Amino acid sequence: MDTDKQKIAYDQALWERVKKGDNVAISRLYHRYFQLLYSYAFRICNNKEASKDCVHDLFVHLWEEREKLSEVSNVKSYLLTAVRNRTLKIRKQNAKFITKEEEHSISVEKIFSIEHIMIHREEEEENRQQMMTALEELTTRQKELIYLQFYEGLSIREIQERTSLQYQSVKNLTYRALTKLRQALKKDKNFKKN
Repeated sequence: MDTDKQKIAYDQALWERVKKGDNVAISRLYHRYFQLLYSYAFRICNNKEASKDCVHDLFVHLWEEREKLSEVSNVKSYLLTAVRNRTLKIRKQNAKFITKEEEHSISVEKIFSIEHIMIHREEEEENRQQMMTALEELTTRQKELIYLQFYEGLSIREIQERTSLQYQSVKNLTYRALTKLRQALKKDKNFKKN
């Protein structure tokens, strides 16, 4: 299991890649933190759509301003603070009155109880297990391509050079692998609902 230091280092590596215009990196950050940021925003404004919009808008803003992004020591903390500020701004626009005391009392510590953190960790572990099960349905070559693109962060051109496959073959095989993963994950979620 990753230590906190490894998670922070991984996030910082993604952050640096986002600053250089890597759309895979911004996508990974988004998927890595969407649920946490959404939950945080929802606790502040108690509105599902506004909470989703805050998170989406934050990532659009990060992407549009990627070249101006500064260094951050803790990406997760930065994202939580940014979502908090955006959500409070929306809440102020929609509420007639919000005191400074109330604004400052909304903190990560008060919003995230130990129980909430434990539930989030359980959900992360469940998602990881679902992904591992879905990956087992892929061929060896498809697993390799998924690993190279999403875990090593290689471009299609770099994967082509490493595997000696044709450029279009890499694209096609990766597309098929992702389609298979989506179907397997969707099937697993539908099975659990019934």
